[in-house]
Amino acid sequence: MAVRREIAGRKVELLRSLRQASQNGTWVAGDMVPTTRELAQQYGVSVRVVTQELQKLVEEGVLHTIPRVGTFVGRQFPTASEFYLMLVPSQDNKTDTIRQVQIGFEERVAALGAASVVMPLDMALAHRNRGELPAFSGVFDFAYFPGDETHWEAVPDVPLVGFSTPGAPSVPLDKAHSDVVRFDDIDGGRQATQHLLRLGHRRIAFLGLHGAQKSSGLYFWSLQRESGWCEVMQEAGHNTQGLNFHPQSEPVLQLHHLDRAEEMQVARETARALVRDSDISAVIAANDYAALGLFEALREAKIPDERWPSVVGFDDLPQTQSYVLTSLRLPWEEIGKSAVDLLWERKNGQLTGASQERRVRMRLLSRLTSRQNWTQGTNHAALAASLG
Repeated sequence: MAVRREIAGRKVELLRSLRQASQNGTWVAGDMVPTTRELAQQYGVSVRVVTQELQKLVEEGVLHTIPRVGTFVGRQFPTASEFYLMLVPSQDNKTDTIRQVQIGFEERVAALGAASVVMPLDMALAHRNRGELPAFSGVFDFAYFPGDETHWEAVPDVPLVGFSTPGAPSVPLDKAHSDVVRFDDIDGGRQATQHLLRLGHRRIAFLGLHGAQKSSGLYFWSLQRESGWCEVMQEAGHNTQGLNFHPQSEPVLQLHHLDRAEEMQVARETARALVRDSDISAVIAANDYAALGLFEALREAKIPDERWPSVVGFDDLPQTQSYVLTSLRLPWEEIGKSAVDLLWERKNGQLTGASQERRVRMRLLSRLTSRQNWTQGTNHAALAASLG
C-alpha cells in the first residue's frame, strides 16, 4: 500500500509540474517537452504512467502530440500551408483497399493538425493547371503502376512518397526526396513459417505464384514471401529442397489488375504435384487465392479432409471464411499512416539524404487450418464466378 501511495504521489507531482511549466511561461507554445523516458526517470515512474499523464494534458489542450516526433506545448491547429495530397486511381478503380489506405492517410494528417486532399491524378493535374491547388507539404502517390512514369513527373516539387506495388521490386525513385512505403513480405513469410514450426510441423511447403525461373515480375511479393519461408526453415535446420512449388508461367495481368480467378487456377495446377507428396504436413500459400487453388487440388485428388495439410495464406480474404483459413492480414490503413509519417519527417528535416523504404508489418491471424487438418466445404463454382 505504501508503494502505491508513493507512486500515486509521483503521478500527481508529474501532472502538476507539467501543467505549471506549460502555463507559467517556463515552456512556451511549440516547445517540445522531455521524452517519456526522461520524464519517467526524473519522476521515478514507468514510461506507461508518463504516457497516461501526458494524454490527460493533451485532452485538456495543454499539450499536443505529433506521432513519431514528440509532445509539444499548446494546441496544434492546421495552418493554410499544411496540406498533404494523396493521389489515387480513377473513381472507377477505387477499391475497398484504397479506401482503407485513404482512411489511414487522412487520420494521420488530421493528427498532425494539417489538412488532406485525396483525388485521382488526372483531376489533380487539371486543378493544378488551372492554378486551383494549394501549396502541398507532401504528396503520397498511391496511383502509381509499373510502366506509368507520368505520376512521378507530374507532382509538385515537394516531398514525395510512393507505394511499392505488388508489381515491382521498387518504384522508380528519380528524386532524392522520393521515399517508398510497402508491406514487409519477407517478414510475412517468416511469421507464417515460425507459426507452423511452433505447431510442430517440419515438412512445410511453399506454394508460389511467381514463375519457376524466380522472375520477380508482377509477383515479386510472392518471391519475397518465399524468401522469408526459406530463411526460417534453414535457420531451424530443415532442408527446403523439393518443398517449393512454382507455376511454369505467372498469372497474366488484365488491364492493370491481377486476375484473381486465374491465380486460383494457376495455383491449382501447380499444387497437383504438391498434393502427391503425403509427407508434407503444412503449406504456406503465396496468398489466399493460391490457398483456395490448393484446396481445389486437394479435392480434385480426392484426398480426405482429415489428410489435408495445415495451411497459411496472406490477405485474410472474406472468400476464405468457409475454410477458417489462417492468414496474414495486410493492414492497409498503416500504409496510409506510414506514408504521412515519411512525408512529415522529410518536410521537417527529421529524414534527410537518400530515399528511404519503410516496411509495414503484416499481422498473423491464427485459425484452425494451421492447427489441424480441418476445413469445411464451399461452393467452388460460385466462388470462381465471384472472382471473375
